[in-house]
Amino acid sequence: MQTTIRLFSIGILVFLLCSKSIAQCGNFWTQKADFGGTAREEAVGFAIGGKGYIGTGFDGTFKKDFWEYDTTSNTWAQKADFGGVARWKAVGFDIGGKGYIGTGSDSSAYKKDFWEYDTASNAWTQKTNFGGLARYDAVGFSIGSKGYIGTGWYSLGFLKDFWEYDTASNAWTQKTNFGGTARAEAVGFAIGGRGYIGTGLDGSSKKDFWEYDTTSNAWTQKADLSGSVRRSAVGFVIGGKGYIGTGFYGNVVVKKDFWEYDRASNSWTQIADLTGAKRLRAVGFSIGRSGYVGTGVDGPYKKDFWEYRPPLLSAYITVTNLTCSGGNDGTAITSATGTPPYTYLWSTSDTTDSIGGLTAGTYTVLVTDSQGCSVNDSANIIEPPVIQSSVADTICDNDSIFLQGAYQNTTGTYYDTLTAINGCDSIHSTVLSVNSSYSISDSPIDICDSALIYGIYRTTSGTYYDSLSTNGGCDSVHSTVLSVNPTYSISDSSKTICNGDSSLIYGTFRTTSGTYFDSLSTVAGCDSVHSTMLFVSPIYSINDSAISICDGDSSLIYGTYRTTSGSYYDSLSSIDGCDSVHSTVLSVNPTYSISDSSKTICNGDISLIYGTFRTTSGTYFDSLSTIDGCDSVHSTVLSVNPTYSISDSSKTICNGDSSLIYGTYRTTSGTYFDSLSTVAGCDSVHFTMLSVDLLPSVSFSGLDSAYCSTDAGVILTGVPSGGIFSGTGGVAGNKFYPATGIDMYLVTYSYT
Repeated sequence: MQTTIRLFSIGILVFLLCSKSIAQCGNFWTQKADFGGTAREEAVGFAIGGKGYIGTGFDGTFKKDFWEYDTTSNTWAQKADFGGVARWKAVGFDIGGKGYIGTGSDSSAYKKDFWEYDTASNAWTQKTNFGGLARYDAVGFSIGSKGYIGTGWYSLGFLKDFWEYDTASNAWTQKTNFGGTARAEAVGFAIGGRGYIGTGLDGSSKKDFWEYDTTSNAWTQKADLSGSVRRSAVGFVIGGKGYIGTGFYGNVVVKKDFWEYDRASNSWTQIADLTGAKRLRAVGFSIGRSGYVGTGVDGPYKKDFWEYRPPLLSAYITVTNLTCSGGNDGTAITSATGTPPYTYLWSTSDTTDSIGGLTAGTYTVLVTDSQGCSVNDSANIIEPPVIQSSVADTICDNDSIFLQGAYQNTTGTYYDTLTAINGCDSIHSTVLSVNSSYSISDSPIDICDSALIYGIYRTTSGTYYDSLSTNGGCDSVHSTVLSVNPTYSISDSSKTICNGDSSLIYGTFRTTSGTYFDSLSTVAGCDSVHSTMLFVSPIYSINDSAISICDGDSSLIYGTYRTTSGSYYDSLSSIDGCDSVHSTVLSVNPTYSISDSSKTICNGDISLIYGTFRTTSGTYFDSLSTIDGCDSVHSTVLSVNPTYSISDSSKTICNGDSSLIYGTYRTTSGTYFDSLSTVAGCDSVHFTMLSVDLLPSVSFSGLDSAYCSTDAGVILTGVPSGGIFSGTGGVAGNKFYPATGIDMYLVTYSYT
C-alpha cells in the first residue's frame, strides 16, 4: 500500500532554514489599503477579472454601497450602489465576468431578490428571485456557468436546501439538500468543478466539511476542519486549494487562525495566522495566487484589508510500507512543487529524492529549491503484524494427530512455522486436548407395556444399547436391561338407561354413555382392566311450532281447544321406553278499538280522514291489522262549524265627502268587506254598500255689478232651479233690492 503525506513548513521553520526572506518563500500576510467604505460586518465580496469587490453589510445601519479594489495600484474606487435595498448577511459570487448578490436581510424582512453586476457598464440588473425561501447567512459559490446558494436561516429555523442558478435561462433549480445538518453562517467555495461547504451553526458551532458533485448531484463528507469548531468564518481558493479562517465559537472566542484544504489528500494543514486582528463576519476572496480578507467585527467594526501569499514550495512523500514484520523493504519517494532543481537531506543522511531498504520507523526530509526556500516533510514506514493463527483440536484417548513434525497423543500446545501467501512467516499453534471414552450400564427396567429407552419405545424384553458422545466428542456407550410383564383387559356386561337416570358402575353412578374402566393390579403389579359399556337412551322434549291467535279465537292443541296464552304439553313414550314430551306455545294477541283525535272544520272546508276527504259532521271508521294480524279499528269524530255572511246598512255620501267603513275612510261607490272569526274560528264576513251622489253645476243670473239706490228690485234666476238665494243684505226670495242702501253686497245661490 502507498500513502501520500504532504506537510507545509510553518513560518518559524522557514525563517531558520531559508536563505530567502519569508516574503519570498510565501505563507505570509501583508496589509493592503483599508477598504474604501465605512468599517462594517456581514458584507459580500468576490473577484472579477483581477479586481476585488466588496459591498452591502452593516455599520450600525444597513449598507448598499459597492467598492472595487485594484491590486496593481492598491486602491479602492466606489462603484454604482447595489441595485436592491440596503442589507447584510447576503451572498455573492461571480460567473463569467459578472457579479451576483442575493438573499440577506434588513430590519424589515428576509430577502430573496437576486441581482447581477456588469463591470463594463457599472450597472445592476435584477434577475429571477432566488428559488428557495427568503433567508440570510446562506452560502454561495459558482461552478462554471452556474451559481449555487444553500443553507441559511429564516424565521422558523435553520435550512439545508440547495439551489442552482443558470445564467443562460435565468432560472433556479432545486438540487439535493446539503449533506450535513441544517445550518447558517457556514463557509462555501468551489475547487476543480466541485463545491464545498463547511463549519457554521446548527445550534452549536460546527467543523464538518462536505463536497458537492454537480454530475451526480450528491454530497460526500470529507475530512473535518482540523482547527476548532467555528461560525461566521471566511473562505477562498488559491491554486486548487481551499482556505478557511477567522470566525468564532461559543459567542466569546474569536479566531484568527487559517487552514489550508488539500483536495488530493483530503487533509488540512494550518498556515500562518491572519496578521491583522482576530475577527468574525469578514469578507474573503482570491485574485490569482493571493487571498484577501477584510472588514468584519470584534468589538468595533473593521475596515483593514489583508493579502495572503501561500507557500511557494511544498513537498510530498510517497511511502511503500514493509511487506513482512521485521523486514527492510520499505521505500520513501519525495515530490516537490517549487522552483527546481531541488536538494534533499534525509534523516538517514541520504541526499537523493528517494530512499530504500528501510525498516519500520519515521523518516524526515528537508527539501530546498533553487530560490533558497525550504520545507520539511516526514513519513512513517509501517510494518505489518506477525501473521499468527491458532486453533484448538481434540482427540479421544488411543487416537493421535500429526503436529510439530510428529504424531501427538498427549494434551499440550504444538507450534508449526508456515509460509503465508505473501511469502512472510506465519506461526500456527494448535492446542491439543485428549478426552476419555466411557462404557456405562444404566439401571434395569421392569415394565408392563412399553418404555422409552434411548429415544425409542421398547415393548419386548432384552438388553438395549446407545452410543453417545462426551463433551469431548468421544464414545460413551450406555446399556439397559428391559423386562416386560403381561397385562389383562376384561369386558363386563353392557348396561342401558334413559337420559336423566343413572347406573352404578365400578362404585360410581354414571349418567352418560361411554365405556367405563376399573383398573386392578396383577401379582406382578401390571394392570388388569375391567370395562363396561353404558348406553344412555335419549328422552325427547320436542317444541312443536308456536301458535298465535287473536283475542276471541281458539286453537285445537293436543285434542283440546285453547283460548288463553300459555305452554301446553303432551307426554308420549319413545321406542326405548323413555319419555317423549311435546310442547306448544300459544300466544293470544289482542285486538284494538282506537278513538283518534276528533277534528273540527269550517263549513266549506274539507278534512282527509282515513284516506277520504270529508265535509260533513259525523263519526268515521278505519279497520287496520296489528303487527300480529288482529283487528285494530280506528275512529274519528268530525265536527263542521258554520260560517256567516252579514250585510250591514248601506251608506250614501256626496261627491267629495268620505265615510269610515270597517276602519278605513272610503270616498268611492262600492261594496266593502270585513272578515272576522266566529267563536269557533270560522269566517264571519260583514259587507257594506257605499253610494256617492254627484254635485250639480250651480249658477244664477239677473244681477249686475252696480246699482243706484233708487233702482227698482231685480229678479234673480238660479240654475238648477229650486235653490235658495241669500246674501249680506238686499236679498229677499228671488229678488235683490238696491234701495236697501249704498254698500257692498254678497249674493249667494245654494242648491242641495
